[in-house]
Amino acid sequence: YNTNGTLTGARTVNMGTNNLMFTGTGNIGIGTQSPSQKLEVSGNAKISQMTDATSLESEYTKAVVAKPDGTLGVVSRTNPTIPSGVDIIYANPFEYTDIMEGKNLYYIEQNPAVGQYYFRYTGYSITLPPGQWMIYCGYLLGMKNAVFTNQTVWVKARISETKTNQRTDFQGAAMSGGPKSISTNILPNTNYSMANGIWIVNNTSTTAKTYYVQISFEKINGTFADIPTVSASLSDQNNIPHNENYLFALKRN
Repeated sequence: YNTNGTLTGARTVNMGTNNLMFTGTGNIGIGTQSPSQKLEVSGNAKISQMTDATSLESEYTKAVVAKPDGTLGVVSRTNPTIPSGVDIIYANPFEYTDIMEGKNLYYIEQNPAVGQYYFRYTGYSITLPPGQWMIYCGYLLGMKNAVFTNQTVWVKARISETKTNQRTDFQGAAMSGGPKSISTNILPNTNYSMANGIWIVNNTSTTAKTYYVQISFEKINGTFADIPTVSASLSDQNNIPHNENYLFALKRN
């Protein structure tokens, strides 16, 4: 068309396999002879150059989205918000305890009954209301004396409803199917080792329940000497918890 004019009916412009369709209802089709929308494109659309927009995100009030039927629509901009009412509970005050019970790794090596599967209270606990909870725990285990070359010890932490040191399994109070242990390795010539992870617990009672963090020691390599000063704890020499330690829980829906 070289001049403006009025279409008296639907018109199709063909050039090879390309179609440009004007319908009597005011729809335009590109690549289709039966457009059902004001503009319908069958095939890919390419944008070569658009006017630059400001980089201020707050100025964008609408977003273009593809709907299930293939047409385009707009949705309003939504500012992200942090959900309110999220239940988070922190640990009870730390209680200093000598996890080794006054013994050493040599004693544990010579007495397997107090090694693997013998769980010792660490001084950390958390009290949770009824319901399911995700417990997040991280601990820095400190040894008064470093283990020697070729000596390694595997440490497993579990969550328990019992505070008393005892020989038992790894499951503790953790829900079946979820993590049971938060473990770390005491390596040669080191005094510290860090571990972190989660447990999932389900307090099915009608009242709040206290859960205790316990750990066990398992000798992996080496032979230990009878050094009387060896002890382990989750606190420093002043019985203050290490800054790396944490214990808190989030409610699980």
